[in-house]
Amino acid sequence: MTTRRLKDIVDVAGARYRQSMQEGFRPLGTYGISRTGTCALCGIYGPLSKTHVPPEKAGNHQPAATMGTRAEEGLARVQPGTFRDGGTWMWLLCEPCNRKVGKHDEEFIRWWYGMVRSWSETNEPKPGELRAGRLPNSQPGAFVRSVLGGMFAFNPHLRTRCPDVAAAVLSGDPVALPSDLQLKMSLYWHSNRYVLGQMTIVVTERDTWSSTSLSVEGEWAWPPFHLALVDPNRTDFWPDAMDISAWMLEAPDTVRDVEMRFGVLGVNDLYMSRFRNDK
Repeated sequence: MTTRRLKDIVDVAGARYRQSMQEGFRPLGTYGISRTGTCALCGIYGPLSKTHVPPEKAGNHQPAATMGTRAEEGLARVQPGTFRDGGTWMWLLCEPCNRKVGKHDEEFIRWWYGMVRSWSETNEPKPGELRAGRLPNSQPGAFVRSVLGGMFAFNPHLRTRCPDVAAAVLSGDPVALPSDLQLKMSLYWHSNRYVLGQMTIVVTERDTWSSTSLSVEGEWAWPPFHLALVDPNRTDFWPDAMDISAWMLEAPDTVRDVEMRFGVLGVNDLYMSRFRNDK
């Protein structure tokens, strides 16, 4: 890419950012916009690389937007900003870590294509259903490292909380997730998609004024997958989801058939829908 072309892209992005700010839009943060910083996996400070989460070839090339808030009627409504071409990406991982995770991403992409094709050829999944399936000759250890690599990228606090897991994503060594975290997978079949890092929301019911705190360390609503890193004690979070945490105990090159059974989520089951102001 020429310097002139790069400058044009930066200028356009800056103009869109300023316009959205003038309209009252406030991004949820500035993490990932600088090309220099601390790698979310290895912790080394230096140049960062363009990091697609989920992998670019898993349908992550369409226009995407940064989430933020806009004040309406005295309430901060969560909504997307200006959409841009090129998918969901930021400057998150150093080049060596990005390459290592990229090897695992090949398995995620294979699963993505396989499940999209499989479910497209059957009856369309309906929210609330339980679906079962098999992926032959698969590498679940590589798949789960691709997912966690992306979740670490979007949540810089995870490396401090789970340094052994971050190291195992890169090395391929077996490791168990901490007992207070569980990686859940469901089938999700809807056009709405997003990627979240760490977020905690306090939800207040309008009728009773009772409050509850909802937290995630990472969530991907990325058809046909819904993946979430959550507290296993929160059974109200997608109870029919499949726990895939144990796949981190498998080497990424281990090949086997994977039996899956999980619930189907609709757009109203997503984490973001739990705190919509219009509910």
